[in-house]
This record gives sequence, structure tokens and C-alpha cells, in this order.
Amino acid sequence: MLNAFNNNKKGWLSMLMGNCNFNGEIRNNVSYEDFSKVMKSFTYAPLFEEWSSKKMLKEYESNRTIDSFIFGYYLENGECVAVAAIRPFTPGEHPVDYPEDSKTMYLSDIATLPAYRNHGIATDLCTTCIKQAKEMDYSRIYLTTIEKKSSMFYNIAKKCGFKTISDLCQEVNVPRTRPYANTNKLYIFMSKEL
Repeated sequence: MLNAFNNNKKGWLSMLMGNCNFNGEIRNNVSYEDFSKVMKSFTYAPLFEEWSSKKMLKEYESNRTIDSFIFGYYLENGECVAVAAIRPFTPGEHPVDYPEDSKTMYLSDIATLPAYRNHGIATDLCTTCIKQAKEMDYSRIYLTTIEKKSSMFYNIAKKCGFKTISDLCQEVNVPRTRPYANTNKLYIFMSKEL
């Protein structure tokens, strides 16, 4: 289990870094400051998502429950440049149909600061989340994203073996920081058996 890595000791997390072009390591127990710094990158182009302090804290706290993990990718200088979070499936949170007693994990967040995108960091974080869910005997992991070739998360999920759950989508109104940005998003759901 990753709890052995909470003190930033190197182990299989560091060995996963084969795809990444930066020297660093994946750590568990990301601070709120690091989480919010990376997630705020969504407030800029091309997404322009609105992240109030209250919304950010709620998202952070929702990923700090039992069996939940927030991973961060830290450069050698200690800077966190990417985060990913997983938490157990909560019935009713999304229009997915899993039994309440199923061992299903939700990959709720993945974000990378713009200067560090397209270097394999998010793929390595996604792989870490999958590996953690497997170690905890979860049988599947799912996520939400937009189905566009320009969506980084969609492409990362496909690369990591996620499959689209057919005929399942959800329209969500996402507040934007720019008045001309479209506030409606159509989310699709993707799942991976473990």
C-alpha cells in the first residue's frame, strides 16, 4: 500500500516515472496549497473554469476520506506540478450504475500546470492511481471527461486502458471566468476493469 510512501520515501512510485521527461517523484498526501495551486490552472485558457476558495476546499476534502488518495508529482526542487486524486465510488454522485457494495474507485481529478503538460506526468499519475486501486482490491476505476481529441484527460485515459461507457453522458453547467466561454459541458464516463 502507498501508506508506506507517505514520508516521501522512494519506492515503486518513483520507478513508474518511465514516461516522464522531468526529474521528480510521485508523492501521496498532497497539501491543500499544492492541490489548489495546480487545480487553479483550469482557470486559464483553454478551460477558464471558475474555482472559488469554497469549491476548491470542498474538492480537496472530498478526496481526503477513507481509501482516498491525492497524489502529486514533485520536481527535485520540491515544487508540485501535477496532481491526481482517487476516491471510492459514491452511489448517486454520477449516473453510473454500480452496485453499492462494488469495489469501484473514482478517478476524480487530474491536473498539470501548463508548463509541464505533454511530458508524461499526468499519464504516470493516472497509472499510479490505477495501481493503488488494484492494490486495495478494487475491481474497477472510472472517471468523467469530455470526449474530444483535444481533451488531455480523455487521451490519457484511453492510453491507460479506460473504455467509454456507451450511451452514458451528463450535461453539466460549469461556471467560467470569461463571459464568452461556453458554460455547458457534456461529460462522458470511462471505466477500466482492474
